[in-house]
Amino acid sequence: FGTQNYECQPVDSLGRVAWTLFTPQATLFGDLDEQLITHFNSPNPDEDRVVRATWQDSVDTSMVWARAVASATVDPNAIPWVKLVKVGTRVGPTGGKTLSDTTFVQRVNTRGGLAPSTGCDQLPDVGKRAFMPYTADYFFYKQ
Repeated sequence: FGTQNYECQPVDSLGRVAWTLFTPQATLFGDLDEQLITHFNSPNPDEDRVVRATWQDSVDTSMVWARAVASATVDPNAIPWVKLVKVGTRVGPTGGKTLSDTTFVQRVNTRGGLAPSTGCDQLPDVGKRAFMPYTADYFFYKQ
């Protein structure tokens, strides 16, 4: 459960503006409603601090950063399903590695999360933010 967070930004020199994703914020829960993972964007230390999709284990704080390699719009009213490959990992401070062995991540069964259809129409709208609720299933794969 979480939000896809958008900001109204200029998109060209003609003064056009559009909603631009600046980060997701989500909490991933297990089958028994226990918090497992937090999802957000953050600088990846393995790529000279390029900002990437990030997941951090809620218990051992191990982390994985990933970049999208494929996506599919399954529902036109929801954010796409996506496959992401690992581009960085870290073990937790006490050696935990729940997520540090991840090789790729899949986001499927998405609902919601699309950018708003209004509210970012002209230059005075620049800087407005919209936090759009979404749900999805995430799968983490290891070798």
